[in-house]
Amino acid sequence: MTKYTMDMVLQYAKVFPENADYGDPRGNRIAKSIADKGGQYIVQAYFTDPSQIEELLQDGLKPVVMDNPRIIDGDANLVLVST
Repeated sequence: MTKYTMDMVLQYAKVFPENADYGDPRGNRIAKSIADKGGQYIVQAYFTDPSQIEELLQDGLKPVVMDNPRIIDGDANLVLVST
């Protein structure tokens, strides 16, 4: 398994039980699949260096899965905060 260390901005994270995506057992195929698995935690992460995207693509990342793009343009107005 290849491991990557990349700098990103997390714009929206659903990483706690109270805001996880639990799908919908009566929804479309994807929503049902998420519900069947007990939900999922998700995050929108935006790359700070475009070369990192190229590295992932060259290593085999599929840019589109189930008709949904994995890599989208982010909000250029986000403020980076270091701690």
